[in-house]
Amino acid sequence: MTNAQIKSFLNVVRYQSFSKAAEKMFISQSAVSKNISLLEKDLGYILIDRTNGIVKLTAVGEQFYDFFSNAESQFADLLERVTQMTSRQAEDIRLGCLDGWDLSQFYPQIQKIFSEKYPNASLSLEGYNHLSVLDALVDNKIDIAITLAIAVPRQSSFVSKVIASAPAVILLSSSHPLANKKDFKLTDLKDEPFYVIAPHSSKVNPLEQLALLLCRSAGFEPKIEYAPNSASILMRLQSGKGSQITCNWTSAARFPIYKTIKLDHNLNICAAWLNNEKVSSKHLFVNELMRLDLTEQ
Repeated sequence: MTNAQIKSFLNVVRYQSFSKAAEKMFISQSAVSKNISLLEKDLGYILIDRTNGIVKLTAVGEQFYDFFSNAESQFADLLERVTQMTSRQAEDIRLGCLDGWDLSQFYPQIQKIFSEKYPNASLSLEGYNHLSVLDALVDNKIDIAITLAIAVPRQSSFVSKVIASAPAVILLSSSHPLANKKDFKLTDLKDEPFYVIAPHSSKVNPLEQLALLLCRSAGFEPKIEYAPNSASILMRLQSGKGSQITCNWTSAARFPIYKTIKLDHNLNICAAWLNNEKVSSKHLFVNELMRLDLTEQ
């Protein structure tokens, strides 16, 4: 259950329309429908009766609508109180994100919101790969990491909050023979390399583990080939051979020389920080981030 799913449900009921809710949230109508279906699946109950073509809450849906509405209002009130309490002590925030990600969906928005609410604070941004961004957090080079949830170890020293969900994709060259294959299957790539960043020391590469999981589920062992960094992977892809399993937040997906193919697997994206501080502007930043709708990238 994600914030985007709850927002989709509340907006559809408020506007009595899937299309108006989508317009309000700046996402597609299909995304709104999918969010609500996923919410119903997570809760185990049907919330909206779709049989007569109009938006009508089920009896259970009415209960959840009241609950989510009240929770939204209470959260907004609490956030306002905390904001007023801490804005004068707001501190600078050093943000670390995965290099190669397209951040245009949220960074300008959150920068504007934060500068308006916390004029004494400033944001700075640095890029790291998914193996080194948590090292930067531990080494006190950054305060918050925006990364894949699968990359954050389940340790008491880290705190993380999911802020979005995005499809996993196959990234390959637009000149790849399979780039425009209509009935593409993951097994089509079984004889080609899957590029991942070489792990350092004894650390596990989460995207390597993802590639292994998805390929093994498809019935084959992937040919993993290591590269030193993200730039090297993109250069190798330009040869028209091999692919990378990644998230569709990758900025390479926006360039015509590359092609992405969505997989039937979603990746959670989270904000992570060290569990060694009291409530501060870092936590307020995460709360502001969670209020944005980042589902569609």
